[in-house]
Amino acid sequence: MRWSTLPVVATLTLFLAAPLVAQEEAGQAEGAAGDHAGPDFTAMYADYTAAFNAGDMDGVLSHYAEEATAMFQGGPAMAGHAEMRPRFEEFFAAGAQIALHPGEQKVMGHMAVDQGHYVITMEVEGESVNLSGYYMGLMHEHDDGWKFVRIVSNSDQER
Repeated sequence: MRWSTLPVVATLTLFLAAPLVAQEEAGQAEGAAGDHAGPDFTAMYADYTAAFNAGDMDGVLSHYAEEATAMFQGGPAMAGHAEMRPRFEEFFAAGAQIALHPGEQKVMGHMAVDQGHYVITMEVEGESVNLSGYYMGLMHEHDDGWKFVRIVSNSDQER
């Protein structure tokens, strides 16, 4: 597979990084009535990072709702797992590894918003490339756990 432009790579990078940032405030949040502690996303993000770095497609997609939409700089919106899958396959084929740096999180009942920074390292045309940027995601609590339903990201690198 050949990567022809950095914007395409950056777009893919942003898509992958988005699901990994919501721990400190989310872990401390309480329900409106104070009856239970808010979710702690630390394990979810660790699981996502491990799945991504192992090239585990099912593991990565399990963190996105089936109807999730991802929007990244320089590319069209991707709706659902079927449209996301080719993007992840490109990253995995390039041996991509992700590191996430959580930022601010807000939990509101069964919804959560989080933002953070990501760095993806991979091989592009025989050279090591670092892609980085910021993302914001909207998560919804499903019967089987928290999942991203919307992801937006951008690059923090000069073009």
